[in-house]
Amino acid sequence: RDIAPEGDFLGMVQRKADKKGNIEDAALTWTSFDIMSSAIQILQDGSLESISDALGGAHKVRNLYNNILDPKAKVPFVTSDTHQVAANLLMPLGASAAEVQHSLGTGRGSAAVAELGLSGTYWR
Repeated sequence: RDIAPEGDFLGMVQRKADKKGNIEDAALTWTSFDIMSSAIQILQDGSLESISDALGGAHKVRNLYNNILDPKAKVPFVTSDTHQVAANLLMPLGASAAEVQHSLGTGRGSAAVAELGLSGTYWR
C-alpha cells in the first residue's frame, strides 16, 4: 500500500498493465537475496567493518548510505540514479535508456576503469 507523508495508508500501489490502460495491483518484490542479506548483516553487526563489507564496492550504494547518515556532511556525496540522469537531460528516461545505461555504466559499450572504480560516468 502507498503511505502518505503524514503516515496515512492510501490505496494499493498500481501500475499500468497494458496499452489499453487496464490497471492491476503491483506485485511486492525484492531485488535480490544478496541485498536483504547485506541489510540483515548491518542490523546484526553495526560495526564500521561490517557496514563497509555489507555496502560493497559500489560508490552509488556508499554515497546513498552517507547521504542518509549525514545529509549535511562537509564532504558532499553524490547519489546518481535513473531519475537524476533523466532530469539532467530534461528527458523522460527509464533504466533501459542508453543515456542512463552509459551514465551508470550498465550499458553495452559503457566505459569502465576498474582500477579507479569508474563505471560509466559514475564512480563505483
